[in-house]
Amino acid sequence: MNPVKSDKFVIYVYDHVESVLFGYRINVQGSTKFSPFQLLYGVKPRLPTDLSDVVDCAADDDCDKDRIEIATEFASGLAEVRNEAKDNLSAAQKQQKKR
Repeated sequence: MNPVKSDKFVIYVYDHVESVLFGYRINVQGSTKFSPFQLLYGVKPRLPTDLSDVVDCAADDDCDKDRIEIATEFASGLAEVRNEAKDNLSAAQKQQKKR
């Protein structure tokens, strides 16, 4: 491909931006040891192939109780993940200063 930007190149890049961003957002970053997705939403990203174990709550009477429990775990886990990422980032920055 010609290094000069052409209309075809711009269209090619534009067609792939979403895929590249998706890959970046779900991959674990070296400095924080977490994916940007996990830091933002508090859960590890799941692909459609990971959803085969999801249970349908439609016929379950304890579904609301389960949802409350999941929400509580989510809230406490998110703070933990963000604190750990902050510590990992500080350690990575100290490592960079040594170089």
